[in-house]
Order: sequence, then C-alpha cells, then structure tokens
Amino acid sequence: MLTGGRPDPREGVRPRLPATRATGDWQPAEWNVPRRDPFFVGRDALLQRLHRELRPPGAGRGHDFGRGRNAGQGRDVGRGHSVGLVSARGAGGMGASRLAVEYAHQHAGDYGLVWWVDADTPERAESCLTQLAAAIAPPAAGPRAAVLRRLWAELGQRTDWLLIYDGVGDPRDLAAVAPPDSGRMLVTSRGPAVARLAPVLIEVGDLSRDESVLLLRQHHRGISPPAAEALACVLADVPFAVALAGRHLATTGQPVADYLALLGRGADSRLPGPEIPRGPGRAAPGTSAGAAPGSDPGAASPADPVAAAVAAGHARLDGADPAAAGLLEQMAFLAVEPLALTRAPAGTAAAAGRLDRLGLADWNGTTIRVHGHVQALVRGRLAGDRRAAALLGAQRLLVCAHHAGPDPTDPASWPALATLDPHVRTLTTWIDEECPDHRRLVLRTARYLAASAGYEAGERLAHRARIRWCGQLGPDHPDTLAAADLEASIRVDGSADPDSARALLGDVHARRVRVLGGQHRDTLHSAWNLARALGESGDHDESARLLHDTVARQRAELGPDDRDTLRSAHSLGHALTRLGKYTAAHGLLAETLARRGRTSGAAHPDTVWTAAVLGVALRGLGRCAYARDLHTRALAGARARLGDEHPLTLYAALHLALDLAALGAADAGRDLFTEVIGWDVVGWHDDPPAGPRAWVTRWAQGHREDIRALWSGG
Repeated sequence: MLTGGRPDPREGVRPRLPATRATGDWQPAEWNVPRRDPFFVGRDALLQRLHRELRPPGAGRGHDFGRGRNAGQGRDVGRGHSVGLVSARGAGGMGASRLAVEYAHQHAGDYGLVWWVDADTPERAESCLTQLAAAIAPPAAGPRAAVLRRLWAELGQRTDWLLIYDGVGDPRDLAAVAPPDSGRMLVTSRGPAVARLAPVLIEVGDLSRDESVLLLRQHHRGISPPAAEALACVLADVPFAVALAGRHLATTGQPVADYLALLGRGADSRLPGPEIPRGPGRAAPGTSAGAAPGSDPGAASPADPVAAAVAAGHARLDGADPAAAGLLEQMAFLAVEPLALTRAPAGTAAAAGRLDRLGLADWNGTTIRVHGHVQALVRGRLAGDRRAAALLGAQRLLVCAHHAGPDPTDPASWPALATLDPHVRTLTTWIDEECPDHRRLVLRTARYLAASAGYEAGERLAHRARIRWCGQLGPDHPDTLAAADLEASIRVDGSADPDSARALLGDVHARRVRVLGGQHRDTLHSAWNLARALGESGDHDESARLLHDTVARQRAELGPDDRDTLRSAHSLGHALTRLGKYTAAHGLLAETLARRGRTSGAAHPDTVWTAAVLGVALRGLGRCAYARDLHTRALAGARARLGDEHPLTLYAALHLALDLAALGAADAGRDLFTEVIGWDVVGWHDDPPAGPRAWVTRWAQGHREDIRALWSGG
C-alpha cells in the first residue's frame, strides 16, 4: 500500500504560506479568490511583469485607488488594462491559474474588488458574475442580461477592480460577459485566441531549474539536490509534472531511480504531445551533471512530461492501490466540477485522500475534483474491459451520490440535482451501455433541467438517451419511450419546435397504446403531451378535444386528485382560454386550483401555474381586479422560488402587465414588463438566436400578440 502523506510544511524547505490579516496584508470586501498554493515557488519575473501590465506607472496605489463615481479624475488611472496568461505549450500544466491566484493574493491591497470567474463555459461565468452583482449591484433579480448590465454600470463607475476569468476556452463564447474597460481583467487560457479578450498576452512556461529543484524539495525534503536536478531535467521543468513527481516521491517513499524508470514506461503509453523546447543554457532533455544514483543519464525526456507523470502515478496505483486507481479512472469520465462522496461505498473517501496526496485529485474530506488535463490523460490510457469497468463505476458513483428526494420538477430537489447535472451530462457523452439506476438518474436530471428552464441542455440529454437506449434496449422499451416523451415535452415547453414534438409524441403514444394499452398511466401521459404539442402548433380545437378525452380517462383510472389528472385538467383550462371559452375555463381552473392547493400546497409551482392561467380567464370575463390580484401573488411566488427567467415568472409578469393595462394603468404595466422581462428578449425576427436562454426569445415570439396589445394600451 501507499504510505506517508502530504509533507509537513514545517520540515525541510519552508513553503510560501498563505497571507493572513495578522501579517498586515489586506483583502478587499468583495473577494472570492481560491486559496493560495502553499508550495508556490518562483515566477517572480512573471509576477512583476503581470503587475506592470495591469498597474502601469501612474495608476495609483492602495486599496482606496479608484473607488467611487469620481475615482481617478485628474490623474492617469491606466484604465482598461487586460492581460492574458497563456500556456507556452498550448496545454495544461504550466500553472497559469496558480500564477493568477498568487498574483491576486500578493496584490490584494492594490484593489478594492477582486473576483474569480470560472470561465470555461458562458453559463458558469454568468453564474459567478451574478454572485458579484448580488454583492455590489443588488438586487440580483431580473433577466440575466439586465443583471449584468447593472453590474457593468456599477463597475464602469469604478477603477479599483480586478476580474480574473479562469480557464477560457473559446473567447467568442464570452462576448456577452466581457466587463467594461474601467478596471482590470486577467484571463487564463491555453491558447492565444484569448487575445480577443486580453490583447496583452504573457506566456507561462517552464520553471527555471532552480525553481524546479526547490519545488521538488519542498514537497519531498528527503530528495538530494543532484537527484532533484536530474528529475527536473527529465520533466523539462514543467510545473505540474514537477509537483506531481514531488508529491509522488513524498507519499510513496519510492527511490528517485525507480520513479525515473516508471516515467520512462509511462512515456511509452503517453498521449501525443508537443516536443520540449530547449531553452538557452539548458541541458538537453534527459541529461544532467547531477543524475540520480542508479538512473540512466541518457534517458530521453517524455514528449509530454505531464502525461508521463500522470501515467507514472497511475501505473503505481495499478499495483499498490487498485481502489484509488479505480476511483481515478471513474472520475476521468465525469465533469471537472467537485463530486460529493458522502454517500459513496465504504473505502471511497479513503481512496480519494490517497489520490489527493499523490496530486492526482483534490479532496477536501467531502468532495473530490480531478483536473481536466489529468482526466484526459487517464482516459487516453484506458481501453477495452478496463474502460468499460471505469464507465460502469462512474455510473455507480453518481447513483450513490444521488438521493432520490422530491419530484425533480419540485424546486426543493433542484440544489442536489444541480450538483450532479454536469457529471451526468458529461458521462453520457462517453457511455455506450448503462445500468437501470443510471438511466433513471438521467431521466430525473433531464426533468430537472426542463422544470428549471434549462431547455436546451435538457433536450440534448433526453435526445442522446433516446438514441442510445433505442439501440441498446429497443424502441418499445419503457425507458426509451420515457426519454422520447420527455424530449418532445421539452421541445413544447421551450417553444423550440412544436411540429417535430408533435410527430415524435404521436409515435410515442401509438407505441404505448400497442405495448401498454390505452388506459395505462404512461399512455395517458403521452396523450396529454401530444395534446399540448397540438395546441402549440396552432390546432387549439384538436388540442382541447384530446385533452377532454384524456382528463375523462385519467379521472376514471387514476382519480380526480392524481397529479397527472390535475396536470391534464390545467392544460385543458389553458386550451379553453386560448379558444376564448372563458366561462368553461374559469370553472375547470378554479376546481383544479383548489385540488392542487390541497394536494401539493399553495406555493408549489403547479398550483401557482393554475392560478396564473385562472387569472387570464378572469380577465377574459371582465374581472380584471381579481385577475390582477391572482397574477400579483403568482408573480411574487414565482420570482421568489423559481427566479426571474423561469417561464412561470415571465407568464405571470406579462399577464399582470395586461391586467394593469386593462385597469387603465398601461404605463405601469409596460414598466413591469420591462423590469421583469426586458425588451432585449423580444425578437420579432424569424430566426431566434441560439444559446442557453434562446427559449426566452422564442417565448416572446409566441406571446407576440399579447405584448403588442400591452403596448397599444391593453
């Protein structure tokens, strides 16, 4: 078994310790930068250049610099300085993110605000920026674009801030979240395309040989300087590879010579990588004046030192710690976000701790995270039965992590599903076969995404599942039909393509009638979905007819208070309002509202939805004040529980605005529409934009006549 643990910082070469208030260091109030790496070494020239680029001479000093509306007036404040930290090799392992963290900690006192933004996807970047908006430009409510506008307006009046965008992939994806040019922006990326966001690029390359030796000896005080130099030479001074080597030697107690041999074997199975450039005055890779005893001084460096170091650690685990090796292989197929292991099988947490000591994962006692570069390298080493075992194990990890609580359409279940969502979506891009429990988790995740207005992601997840399960299980399998039904339902709700949803649901309904019979719960559910698709396609009469039949069947088979029955009754009431049959709609919706309130609670989204549609029927009957009161309560409940960009919030806001217009307060109605929905979601063109919230524009197109009526006086 592996022995030892992370080296004691008090022994051997003392590492750089995190700053504290006791040392006189100062951090701004708005600060979320990750903790400092206690083993960070060197990089002094890069840190100094980075500071010169971000804070050129004359830019002012101290944390009070540039605060307030009149900040910087009458002096050179050096506005708009943006710097990109780019990997010199175009791959991970150079330490750009750690360099950004170290810079932020060293110069925290030079800024009034420092905020770390995970920028590998636009969605994660927006989420981080929304948290900043809540702190400095509240309220963080309203359409996401409006929240960002308020944030940019606040930052535009200040020059004392630094935003750090970490892990940028394609800069074009972040065009909508680029900040104003009044402060400072630091971007980390693997490629020079980041110049779109940060025109000044600083390459982050290898450590100096002395820095590599120091880093190795900080991790492992027992390594001699000649052995450390030999190892640093073989690893070409790549920071992450050197750190992995130090952690490996300190944890395992393996002799340097044996580790060098392990590196050579790892290099044989490496992923292709760039050749190692030879810097001025540097010995050729694999040669050193101070080779480790027993090592081969003529051995060539691996083409990718990080790949070789990861392979060496992985190979060591194969023989010494199969449990840790299996966990690493399973994590290689999941997302880079942390995964909680509190419900994992016995021994999993201990294995995570051993991976952490080797530097192959980050483990905080509750959650584990594996760097994306390590994941890719480990995946590249797996094939055949071993790969299949890792994929099955990854499914089991997620199933164990999931606690089947409330229905995935209930907001109470969303926080837990939100943490699993990226892992489920990532894993489904790799798997060919899956266990039944994982199939159920996939369906729950897709339902959660749909219920929380993540329509694009939910539809993709359901679509992939349908295609995969159709091949594995057959087109008539219950899980295949459930995925098809859900995929089509999301298309209807997301206003994406009701005609294709109608065709898909027609097929699902026909198959369920043949396999399950016309009275089965699933068959009646697909009939309800098909009726909704008919209505969204414009066939309101046929939609209402099918809903009438479905409600009658569900009442007979399932009972009048069953959730599916009430869902169909609600949809029938909605269809009747569209047909202008307000009296019939009012009676049905009032009864449905009472039943939903009794069975699900007054605050449940299902109940609030029915109240909102009942308000439309009331306005149609001329009872506008009652409609206003219902929509006011519906809007307040939806905003509090679902957020400002949920379809229920948008629906309640639009119809409350129409109520106000009908009551002679059209200006107030338009102001409400602009506050909650915003004109930037209203696109009258025929080709709505793509993106995570493109459905909002499609929603506005579907309510075009109501919106025009609001602006014409109601």
